Amino acid sequence: MMCYYNNSKRIVDSYSKNIIREAKYGYQSLSKFIQNEINKDVWILNNTSVKSIEWHFYWSKVAQTGGP
Repeated sequence: MMCYYNNSKRIVDSYSKNIIREAKYGYQSLSKFIQNEINKDVWILNNTSVKSIEWHFYWSKVAQTGGP
């Protein structure tokens, strides 16, 4: 699924039955990019048929880090 918010694309990892799932690998900080994705997700929840957005964090074997 792809949505646009503020002339910016949001491509999600998985979309099924009105649920979006986002997968992140390795350590993730609240960077400008991540904050922008969160802002787009809020817009999607408020303006589309999406009922839920889940973010899943996984261990990265390459970076040897995990979690948000």
